Amino acid sequence: MSTPSKSLRIAIVGGGLGGLMAALCVHSFCDPTAIKIDVYEQASEYKEIGAGVSLGRNTLRVIKQIGLYEQTYAMAGKTKIWLSARRYDTGEEIVRIKADGDEPSHLPVHRAEFLALLVRTIKERAAATLHPNKKCLAIEEIDDAIVLNFADGAMATAGLVIAADGIHSRIRQHYHNDDAQFGEMVVYRGLVPTDAIKDWWPLDTYTPIWIGPGRYFIVYPVSDGSLLNIGAFIATDGKSLENKTESWTLRGDRFDLEKDYADFDPTVNRLIQHLDEKPLKWILYDRPLCDKWVFANGKVALLGDAAHAMVPHQGAGVGQAIEDGYILGQCLRDYLNDPSTHTLEDWLTNVYQSVRLPRAQRVQTTSRENGNNLHAQSNTFKNPMSEERLKQNLQDRMQWIWADDIDDMYNNARKSMLPGGADNASCKDSLV
Repeated sequence: MSTPSKSLRIAIVGGGLGGLMAALCVHSFCDPTAIKIDVYEQASEYKEIGAGVSLGRNTLRVIKQIGLYEQTYAMAGKTKIWLSARRYDTGEEIVRIKADGDEPSHLPVHRAEFLALLVRTIKERAAATLHPNKKCLAIEEIDDAIVLNFADGAMATAGLVIAADGIHSRIRQHYHNDDAQFGEMVVYRGLVPTDAIKDWWPLDTYTPIWIGPGRYFIVYPVSDGSLLNIGAFIATDGKSLENKTESWTLRGDRFDLEKDYADFDPTVNRLIQHLDEKPLKWILYDRPLCDKWVFANGKVALLGDAAHAMVPHQGAGVGQAIEDGYILGQCLRDYLNDPSTHTLEDWLTNVYQSVRLPRAQRVQTTSRENGNNLHAQSNTFKNPMSEERLKQNLQDRMQWIWADDIDDMYNNARKSMLPGGADNASCKDSLV
């Protein structure tokens, strides 16, 4: 690695999966003598509330690049079947989608376990300084730096602020006058021990999804197969909801869930009986598309849900946040090694934003579309053509998300920043 020609103090606001992965990616790509990373998290500890998250093939490539694949694989729920889609009423299989090749197409993991791995790795590698109990209320640009103001009265200064502070990002709100928008759906979530159901489980896979009118019910294994993640999705216009707050900690009532799925396959109803009496109840929201992620002459950049919060109907939100951190890390490496007059704003706007924004927006848009498609197509199961469209939708839905080569995207955007645009060396060659 060449000696960096610049140095940079980086503040990452938000210590969730996106923020911590960004810290690890930046640390992995950049000369550690040229950067100082601080991660500010508003909670008193770094933890995830919720259940499972599926890491697709695109995300796993990034995880391999930063040396965490084996640890991630060890905690994942292994399966050779990505999805077994079934009719809601009879349980009849509509389509079965297998993982391609020898390596998994995705790894489903417990959010809390994966976040704990990231925290542990950051500490082991001294990749960043972690600051809990630091809720960022506002930022201001002073001279050549950004000053962060926290709820406890403390202040911090950075040359680059990465806003990974989630769907209700204060930093995004500083630049964009928009709000999170209701996703027209409620999700009940929980975890069921595999040992509690294995004696009566009637299927040959733990990755089914039952699809019905206005509802779908998805299951997949996490925690090395010892737990099943449950997600029960129910479409609603929101008028009947007493509480429409977007929250990771809101609790519902299992009795309501039983009523909503009373006409589903008996296997679904037996699973519901194993959930907590007050399961997690997630009111879905996403963010409007925004066409600018870089501000303050390149001293502020949005990442993850702060940039592109999306509904989870493609299971791609965390993966897109991880891709953000991966591309951002390479941008900062090349900026710090750049002997030319290209500014941080040049790199972040012409490379980071130009690579990530179109792809993330497409995932945002198609995630909404997929939720609508599932419900619209399942409403007409009596029509064979509708069932065929649903089958095709499920088979093809994730291919472009998983298969697009984001390294090629980066290299192509990077050409414009290099003398004559001639250097197209692989970004991966510079990983440390």
